[in-house]
Amino acid sequence: MSGIPLGIERDKRTGIEWCCLRLTANYRTSLKKATWKTDRNRQALHQPNDQLYHHAPAKLPPSGLTDHPGLLLSSSFARGISAVGYYNRAIESDELLRTLKGKARFTVLLGPPSSGKTALMQHVASSIRSDGTVDFHPLTVDLRGVSAFEKRGFLNAFLRKGSKAGKLVKNYETTFSQVEMSAGGLALKFGGIQFSDVSAGTIFDELADQLRSWSWLHGDRPPVLIIDEANAFQRMDDETTAAFLDFVVRVTKQEHTMHVVFTSSDSFFENWLKKRVNPCHFQTLVLGDLTRKEAHDYYLHLVNSHPYMSLNMKNNLTNLDFKVPFGMTGGRMFFIKAYVHQVYTSGYFDDPMHFKPVQNYISTMENDFTGDPKTYTAAQAIYVARLLADSPGYLPISTFAHDLIPFPLMPVLTASSEPARRAMEYLLEAHGKE
Repeated sequence: MSGIPLGIERDKRTGIEWCCLRLTANYRTSLKKATWKTDRNRQALHQPNDQLYHHAPAKLPPSGLTDHPGLLLSSSFARGISAVGYYNRAIESDELLRTLKGKARFTVLLGPPSSGKTALMQHVASSIRSDGTVDFHPLTVDLRGVSAFEKRGFLNAFLRKGSKAGKLVKNYETTFSQVEMSAGGLALKFGGIQFSDVSAGTIFDELADQLRSWSWLHGDRPPVLIIDEANAFQRMDDETTAAFLDFVVRVTKQEHTMHVVFTSSDSFFENWLKKRVNPCHFQTLVLGDLTRKEAHDYYLHLVNSHPYMSLNMKNNLTNLDFKVPFGMTGGRMFFIKAYVHQVYTSGYFDDPMHFKPVQNYISTMENDFTGDPKTYTAAQAIYVARLLADSPGYLPISTFAHDLIPFPLMPVLTASSEPARRAMEYLLEAHGKE
């Protein structure tokens, strides 16, 4: 896999210089993509695939949405956990519930890969009232299953999902009444006309016309359209994407007939979206990693609720100094779960080099440190990795920090995850003196 060249860029807005180098990329990405990390009690955003990015220290933002003139409406969630059933982030759930129970709006939920965005969204959207009835009527389209190369692939998937939902939920029955699928679901018509002969704009306009107004006062359940991994729109058909975004603004901002939620693990998807939708027309919510205390609580929850782990192993892991697993996993729930599973299947270990995610990062980064042909040298890779491995985690200079007061100004560097940091330290030890 080819790497992204090391280079220095200057942010035209802030004047801050930053450099970028692919160290652990597991999929192709452009220079200015970023994801998130929480280091101890500070929320942080950082480069996906372990690219390098300047970060700035700052206090955690207060819970709730903050509106600043000329800036996006956004929020970074404070943490909360419920130990009952679904391992819930109570504060995040409450924030989303308040949003979905309010006037219809367009929301973008950002967070790093495997941070629980999809699970959280599904948990909230499928919430049940005390009388046993549902709060919402969710309709989810996962763009991971839609080919970016198929012409009108998203529209096809959207209409099929909607047609199926219309057979189960009365709220969608009228909206998708013009969609006709053949018995095998292979052929698709809209209003009696072949799907391919109707423009995307016409289809979305017709769908919007069919959406009826709803009111909590009359016991209505609002429809909630969830687009999972919406950053895939960046690679899709422009005509369909533009028509759909017009539809989203119409049903949220203008007519208030449907909630729309985009989830994305690409933080710069927001920048792409701002070029196509007035930033005043959507709000951004950021789902970060757990703090150390919350990570410890989650770790204990996994250990104590493990169905097959022996009591002796549970006692040993419960009494373990948490700095050992936290040094490998950080606050990423995905890695904490992976650590507990690996200890259960393979036995206890305290060497990060035995942790499979660290091993995977090492395998991915190895070529960066051995001088194999690429657009940057091994010496440059070592230099950047040393900066990443040694730096603390802070909130970056970016639109994600705009709700912080005072606005952070001092840049530092951070790695994307603790497994990535451990892998860099190992490779620096092996190759840094060459």
